[in-house]
Amino acid sequence: MLSSLRKRLGVRITTGPIPGSGLWLDQHELAATVDPSVQGKELRGHLQDLVERGYTHLSGAVSRADCDELIRDFDEYCAAQPQAEVFADEHGNHSRLCNFHMRSDVARTIGLNPKVLEILDAAFGQPAAVCSSLLFEKGSQQPIHRDTLFFHTNPPNQFFGVWTALEDVAPDSGPLAYYVGGHRFHIDARRIAEAFEGQTTGAMFSAFIDELHATCRASGFPLIQADFMQKGDVLIWHPQLPHGGSPILRPGATRRSIVFHYMPRGTPVLGIDAFFSDEFPASESPLVDVCGRAMIHQGTPQFLSNY
Repeated sequence: MLSSLRKRLGVRITTGPIPGSGLWLDQHELAATVDPSVQGKELRGHLQDLVERGYTHLSGAVSRADCDELIRDFDEYCAAQPQAEVFADEHGNHSRLCNFHMRSDVARTIGLNPKVLEILDAAFGQPAAVCSSLLFEKGSQQPIHRDTLFFHTNPPNQFFGVWTALEDVAPDSGPLAYYVGGHRFHIDARRIAEAFEGQTTGAMFSAFIDELHATCRASGFPLIQADFMQKGDVLIWHPQLPHGGSPILRPGATRRSIVFHYMPRGTPVLGIDAFFSDEFPASESPLVDVCGRAMIHQGTPQFLSNY
């Protein structure tokens, strides 16, 4: 399997466990088969994809009707919110809306997709909980990054991102982009923090991102655009998968999608300051139960500027 993967991707891949990771998936050799006790060939295939590639693709996992309903909910919300105009561009497309699932029933339905939760429960080895969500009307154009800096857990990597296309993705609309296999190397955050002691977290972040890009390029990891995503398709990605948004090449193009972030229930999630620190202060997030699943209570939805 390992030799065929190298040949198929043309990359140099770390075959051993990922250092310091708290995910059981990361404790295995790349060539190892996912534990056969995991029930179901399809589920084992998705877990193996997460180990090898850093992402897995679910075709048509969300109904087209739910995608349309969420877009209608979003349009109605924007029409009723004066602040929405501030975050609309010259084409009328809005920047990201955080935590719309706290307002929209169909957004919560998508976030509690049983097919997705089955994979996440198996990947965590315990029940997954919803941390937060981002709804995009247009491509983020966000530089390539790792989510582990912004969703820092103890032990590390107790997190997954799940991206659902609410419409077919066009190649010129700013598709999601990612380095295949780029989750399989470790960058020592403490080494960077010590080198930039006394400087801002922003300086540490920049150094981390520079090293991330340099390592991905030097290792030959393929940079792929997810322009194959169709309405209702889902991507689940490893917390260390380097990913971002491609440039929008067609002015006014939409790329409607929603991203959910998950962690194991009861796992504190901290931000970038904790990522570059030795300390991990205790943090309790208020939880609500929805259909037997825990969600962090994120309050009122908020618009934020895209990167």
